[in-house]
Amino acid sequence: MSIRFEINTGDLKRNQGVIEWYQLFARECLREAQLIASQRIKGGTGAYERSFTFELKPGNPPSLRFGNTAGHAIYLEEGTVAHTIVPKDKKALRWFSPPGGGEGAAVFSMKAPIPAMPAKHIVRDAVTAAGDRLRAT
Repeated sequence: MSIRFEINTGDLKRNQGVIEWYQLFARECLREAQLIASQRIKGGTGAYERSFTFELKPGNPPSLRFGNTAGHAIYLEEGTVAHTIVPKDKKALRWFSPPGGGEGAAVFSMKAPIPAMPAKHIVRDAVTAAGDRLRAT
């Protein structure tokens, strides 16, 4: 898990109550995002679940940025359309069947059809759920 705070405490001393609320909101977003991700993503390496980040920016009022830094986060969040991949630098694509390697045989091909993947909207739904939870308390 990666969490980063960048706070200029000199600028924020007069906003301590706001800062504490933003920190609480960020922790709720993180908790909700990891819960939602565990429900919506089956298998994988866990890289997405470990890559949530939030950053509190100084200001009056301060601002909070929450998201995911995994390289594939945008595809999980927004989904993909069906497409075909082809080799860029090699003569063929290679993967293992069954996927993930193991005892499977290597498969070589000049192209691979990739099915559409529906959007999972994990960050969006986590922020909404965290806000709803905090409003209810």
